[in-house]
Amino acid sequence: MNARSRKGLSLVELMVTIGIMVIVGGILARFLVIGGAAWHSGDAAIQAAQEARKGIMYMTRELRQANLASLANTAGAKYAQHPNTDYNSVVFRVVTVFAGNNNYGAYGSVMTNAGVPNLSAPISYYINNNQLIRLKDNVTKVLANNVTGLAFRLQKDSYTLNGQECAVTTLLITLQTSKTTAERRQIPMTLTSAVLLRN
Repeated sequence: MNARSRKGLSLVELMVTIGIMVIVGGILARFLVIGGAAWHSGDAAIQAAQEARKGIMYMTRELRQANLASLANTAGAKYAQHPNTDYNSVVFRVVTVFAGNNNYGAYGSVMTNAGVPNLSAPISYYINNNQLIRLKDNVTKVLANNVTGLAFRLQKDSYTLNGQECAVTTLLITLQTSKTTAERRQIPMTLTSAVLLRN
């Protein structure tokens, strides 16, 4: 084999090697892009879930103390008059200790001297600029970010226990959040909670 044919053969080998490297590099690059997108999606899902969990836990904890008769939306529609209706806001009051020296002792009571429950100032939950807001005494607190939906539904169920008709009132809370990935994909998250209300 002369030098000229050896040179031609090594050029062919070089071209084949470069071609194989380009194909392998393209495959690896594709795996990196897919892996990066999956990582961004997973990260966005975690962030959306954290925001939803923060908001739903706070609302659930406080709404467990809500006075059923006080539940309304920010427009004033009473939940008790319109069960099984979805509302995007809630205004309610919780029973609080009546501080000071009254007929019930120096430590206070949840009942006033007139014998009625002592209720807090109105507390509101609603969405403003993709944030879940809590409002009480003109003080706003952001409970969650990236919020895309909020729904409250009063559900009344009845059942028979030992021959007696019993009623259960539950407030269903649905909170939706969404996070955008670096690839501009929306990753939604929906959490629901049920709160057994006091009468």
